[in-house]
Amino acid sequence: MVRAVFSMVVTMTQIAQLRVIPDSETFSAQTKYLGHKKVEAVFSIRRDAKAPRYEKRATFDFGKVSEEELYLLAMYSAKVKTPTFEIHAS
Repeated sequence: MVRAVFSMVVTMTQIAQLRVIPDSETFSAQTKYLGHKKVEAVFSIRRDAKAPRYEKRATFDFGKVSEEELYLLAMYSAKVKTPTFEIHAS
């Protein structure tokens, strides 16, 4: 596995209040591009499997990140699906 280390300056703005997600609610994570290297992410977190889920909102400002660093970050976080191959021992 290849691991990259980035020395980027990314500012994250957090909303202090966390909303409890009721068990009856179907939650879907969201990511929205706000413009000029700013992204808002909404995701769920929980302390452990039996703890309640909370909605977390954060705005990420990539304004001080170079274009090269953005591409490297995109490639580092990309999920690549490959076909499954069977290996037969002889």
